[in-house]
Amino acid sequence: MARLNANAIEAAEQCGRLTVPKICTYTDLADVVDGWQMGRMLVWGDETGCGEPALHTFRKCDRDVAFLIGPEGGFEDSERTLLRGKQFARAIDLGPRVLRSDTAVIMALALWQGVLNDRSPT
Repeated sequence: MARLNANAIEAAEQCGRLTVPKICTYTDLADVVDGWQMGRMLVWGDETGCGEPALHTFRKCDRDVAFLIGPEGGFEDSERTLLRGKQFARAIDLGPRVLRSDTAVIMALALWQGVLNDRSPT
């Protein structure tokens, strides 16, 4: 956790961000979804190609959004079923390329930032 927090601080400093992203300990996906904050959308990367193109989803989103990118190899079928069953969750497709999870995060955030017209989210 200390290393992850240090990485988050360094990344915030490097890009001029005034707040440091919150780093959480590992939690089972079902627990995260069950305790989800009402009114906040969860956008998740569906590597099966069944999600809506990311830019289409992002253009329709409110600003209070969280991103979920699966592990290397993708989500398990049961995890995709769980997420698809939640009204606040939206599956996105990041295109036909096979992305590593860390690269998918960067791609999703870059697309999101582009939709926001490069303004920091509130």
